[in-house]
Amino acid sequence: MRAAIAQDWLADLSEFHETLVAESCQEWRRAESRRPTIADIRRICMDGSRMRGPSEPPPVFPERAERSERQIQIADNARYAEAAASREAWARSHGVASFKDAMAIGLVAVSKMPLVDGAQ
Repeated sequence: MRAAIAQDWLADLSEFHETLVAESCQEWRRAESRRPTIADIRRICMDGSRMRGPSEPPPVFPERAERSERQIQIADNARYAEAAASREAWARSHGVASFKDAMAIGLVAVSKMPLVDGAQ
């Protein structure tokens, strides 16, 4: 079910540049206290698109501009691997065998579980 929801978000936000979506999500987190709907983020993206103008390209991250696609892919893969290891460690620190199991239980429920001895 979570995968289907994630696919809905991807499909409904795919018309916007990833930087604009990230900025819109950041704006929401800083201003709102409830979880957003797809419509909430789309609205912010559409406002951001109008402010930026149709001819203005999305921003380029300087740290990515001078690297080859292969270098970017290697760096992204390293970040993904580090994030995956961090998720697995978090799950184990709460006494769950894997992050996949934690997702099945529910991340909020797992986060409320006591830490396993020796975990920080």
